[in-house]
Parts: sequence; C-alpha cells; structure tokens
Amino acid sequence: MDAAKIFGFQEVLESSGMQHECLYRGRAQERWGDVAPWLVRLKADHALTRELLLKKNNPASFSFLKAPALFLTTDYSFDVVLKHLRRFTKVRAEDGRVLLLRFYDPITFSDLLEAMPSIQVSELIETLKVTYLLPDGEWCTVESVEC
Repeated sequence: MDAAKIFGFQEVLESSGMQHECLYRGRAQERWGDVAPWLVRLKADHALTRELLLKKNNPASFSFLKAPALFLTTDYSFDVVLKHLRRFTKVRAEDGRVLLLRFYDPITFSDLLEAMPSIQVSELIETLKVTYLLPDGEWCTVESVEC
C-alpha cells in the first residue's frame, strides 16, 4: 500500500492490529516511512479492509478510488513476500544514480507490464497474483507472464 496516497496511513496501520511492514528499511524508512510502500496482510473482516473496498469520494477515506495499492495473493509467507518485494524498490539509472521505483503504484505497475521485458516482469511477480484498480475504474489481474 502506498502511504503517500493516504494521509496518516502509517499511524492507522500501527493501531490496526494487522500485520504490516514498510518496504523501506533503516534510514529510508525513518525518512520516508510516512510516504513509503507498506506490505499489509489484510483481514476479510477488518474495518480497514472494508474501508479500502468502499467507493467513497471523501478525501480522508482510504478508498481504492485513490489507487493506493496492489492486492497480492500468494501461498508464500508474509516475510518471504516482503523480502521479495524489497528487491524491487530501487533501480540503478544509466548514469549510476540509485532511484526509487514505485512499482507498487497501480499506474506505474501497469506501465511496467508494458515496458519491461517479460523476463523482468516474471521476476517481479513470481508466483504472486496481482490485482489492481486503474484510475478509469477498471480492475486488472496478472498471475503469470509468458517468457
């Protein structure tokens, strides 16, 4: 989930009781945790999950209308998925600079699917089923990529 799109999301997570972890670590988490990507294990009967799925135009809501996240479904443990996703938060530019990659943003993710070679997309999603909502209201799901 993209904390940059949901004001106060880090605090909401901390009081939610749901398992969560920032994809950034150390100084990056300290510096940008309030706008960082977070892996959250959603519970079907939790108020925060319901809030995400309700279509609200309220600017303070956590609605998926703001496209704050990718839904991930997998048989892997939370820690395995966390470790896997952390590998993709940074990329090296041609000039050697290290840049943050917002692959967890649904629009960026959709663009990556089109722009990246299929072998790289396959490495990113591995055995994850990824579901996301685009700004036009279209739900998309990606399960595997033919290489």
